[in-house]
Amino acid sequence: MRLEDFVLSSPKEGEVAVTVAAAAINPIDWKIRQGALKMMTGRSFPRAMGSDFAGTVTATGPGVTAVKPGDHVYGIAPLGSSGAFAQAVIVPASHLALKPAGLSFEQAAALATPAVMAQAGLIDRARLRAGQRVSHPRTVNLRENVVCRALDQWIARAFAPDRLTATLTALTHASAAASTAETHTPEQAQARQAIKDCERRLSRYQAALEAGADPAVVTQWINAAQQDKEAAQKKLDALPTLTRKKQSPLDAQQIREITDSLGGIAQRIHTADTDKEGPLYEALGITISYEHAKRTATVRSRPSSPYRQWSCPRGDLNPHAR
Repeated sequence: MRLEDFVLSSPKEGEVAVTVAAAAINPIDWKIRQGALKMMTGRSFPRAMGSDFAGTVTATGPGVTAVKPGDHVYGIAPLGSSGAFAQAVIVPASHLALKPAGLSFEQAAALATPAVMAQAGLIDRARLRAGQRVSHPRTVNLRENVVCRALDQWIARAFAPDRLTATLTALTHASAAASTAETHTPEQAQARQAIKDCERRLSRYQAALEAGADPAVVTQWINAAQQDKEAAQKKLDALPTLTRKKQSPLDAQQIREITDSLGGIAQRIHTADTDKEGPLYEALGITISYEHAKRTATVRSRPSSPYRQWSCPRGDLNPHAR
């Protein structure tokens, strides 16, 4: 990503030029930055970034009557071109609305995408009408660094040399209790992968709606993905379920081998990069549930299969490293 100077062109028919006073960042912006929406944004670079903005109209193209130069507006830049992270932007007049006098430019810039989603969900889908009430549970966001700091401290204590054997024994017993589990045939794995692919498609299409894409077009994409997902789920449900025999818990010698191979994990967990901790959490079957009333996060560790020995040849925390 880099800053560049550009010459703003004149607005064409149905377009409006706006001097940007404030711009907002939404999830759609970092998804575009990561290349997750190439199917909808295209692969041509360089390209501008930024969707939601507020500012002042400086010029209008032929056929524009809803706004005029000098009007304070807010809106969404088109998904294909974006460009709100700039001093000026050109957008279709249909992507703009007059800024309420009681809102600052900053407040108005943060309103566009949330307002579109609220309109789509509450009015278009739920058909909410005047006088009706909507109850919604409070949303609670936890800072990852706060939770993971405490989690890493717990792992360091549990895997300290004097407690490692007891920890692995407990993990082995927990995994043994759930050792009878469904196995995946190639057909089942294929169906499950198809379902995951459809869910990723639905996520991308939802992001497109948040960015202001044409609802009629995106709805067709969503319906197609939903049909594919339902077909894959029916195929998965029709396949026979296979089970495997319950595996025996690790014996004392196996636990000792794991103890020897993981002896340094308590020290490495505090110095490892965040992206290298993920495989460790996954291997330990870490789950976290938060109770807002008690302000308590409960951490559970339950490996999906009996613990197996692994080593870190490169000295990192990736159990799959070779």
